[in-house]
Order: sequence, then C-alpha cells, then structure tokens
Amino acid sequence: LGGSVGPHLLGLMEAVEECVKGRVWDGKEEVLGAMAALAVAGKVKVREEDGMAKRVAAVIFGECGKKRKEYRVGALRAAKQFCADFKEDVGGAGGLMACVRDLWEKEEEVKSAQKAHVSAGRDADAEEQYEARMEERGKEEVRAVALGCVQEAWVSSLCGDGEAALACSWSFPALQAGSLPERTAAVSLLTSIAGEQGRDFPGNLAGEALSGLIKCMRLPGLQHHPLHAAAAKCAGLIARGGGGDAESLRELRVAAEGLMGQEGKPKQEAQTLLGALNT
Repeated sequence: LGGSVGPHLLGLMEAVEECVKGRVWDGKEEVLGAMAALAVAGKVKVREEDGMAKRVAAVIFGECGKKRKEYRVGALRAAKQFCADFKEDVGGAGGLMACVRDLWEKEEEVKSAQKAHVSAGRDADAEEQYEARMEERGKEEVRAVALGCVQEAWVSSLCGDGEAALACSWSFPALQAGSLPERTAAVSLLTSIAGEQGRDFPGNLAGEALSGLIKCMRLPGLQHHPLHAAAAKCAGLIARGGGGDAESLRELRVAAEGLMGQEGKPKQEAQTLLGALNT
C-alpha cells in the first residue's frame, strides 16, 4: 500500500471503523488488524489529519478491554502493531493500560452460589478446580500478550511514575510464577521501563524487580530460550542505574556467575552484568 493508500485513507478508515461497531463476532479481530495495518501503511496521512492517530488508538484500545479471549488477544496484537509506529503520537502506554488493568485485578473472594456442572468422573470440587485451572491458563495467554503490547507502547518520557509503578506491579507476579511467555513479556516491559541506562526504573521497586529477574535467570531447561539473557540484561540495567540493596546485588552476582557456563547470548549478558556489578 504505502503512498497509494493516502488519497483513500479517510474513506477506508471510516468503513473499517464502522465494521468495529456492535457486537463481537467470530473473526472480528481481523478487522482491528486491518485498521492497524491501514494506519501504518498511511502513517504520513494519519499524522497530517489532526487527531486521527488518537481516534484510531481509541477504537483499537477500547476493543482491548473486551472479555472474549480470542477477540481480546487479536485486539491486543492489533494495538501492538499500531503502537510500533504511533506510540509517541498517542501519548505512550497510558491509554492502553486503562483498558487492560482488569487482567490483574483480584476477583471477588465470594461469588454467588451456582450449581456446578459435573463432568463424568469428577466430583463437584474437582470440576471447580479443573475449570479454574483452564480459566487461569486462558488469562495467562492474554496477560502475556497484554504485557508485550504495553511494552511496545512504552515511552519513558511520556509515562509517569504512577504508570511505571502500575506496570511493575503487573510484571512482578509474572516473573515469580508466570508462564514462560508471561515471564518473557514482563522482562521486556521492565527493560523498557528501565531505559537505556537503567536510570528511569523506580528505585523503590528495584529490589522486587531484581528478585524476580534472578528467579528467571535461574529457571532450568532454557538453554535455547532467550529468557535467561533477557533477564540478565534487564537486571544489569537496573543495577547500573543504582537499584538494589547489597543483598540483592550479591544474589544477582551469584545468578550471573551461574549463566557463565552457557554459550552465546546468556554468557555475553552475564559478562556484561558482572562488569556492571564490579564498577
């Protein structure tokens, strides 16, 4: 598309936006993907039209709050594609974060009593536990995509301390006990928050961040997964930025030394991290 979409962008965008309205139907997430792709292809025209980038963001971000899993994942992926080019234009991650915060809100402890459906071979308690596990697995996937989307939209100069603290509060549980995709996305988000020199990371949260990153660096069986190297890089940024107490930095050194037996990127990042700890 590129330059050819410019003269037709407004009409095309209005047509696509009209398709987004109304109920969620199977495959509707493809419309959001088309909207993001259209904006990126016509980015020059989008920026020429006053307020158009924010209008597109409002539509796509708003759909990121819908509850149907497949649709929400598709909306988040469309938002990530859009933010790769327009995050500065729409003010960073704040607008998106407002639409996904429910993913980390605690559910009410007391729910209205309902008669459980019992599958063959399971009693009511086992069925409830099974359904809870299946629901949590679905949430893990959505949270991983959401963290990756927030990371793509993150602009340190446009995101305040409150947004940084909130994003960290979403990332820390993933570092400690999340799925592998959740952990990977959380590390990437914390790396963006820290900035190139690590000085943008909230100092009061550095200890908790390093605790989770150390756990990621020590996860077994990841010789061919980038998480070890990414966690070491992020930890190095936070340490260089002055974060972490003496105990945290001691544990970080031990974790980095543990990566020196690996090859490639994990070893390189461990060497860089140890160099930062020695300065």
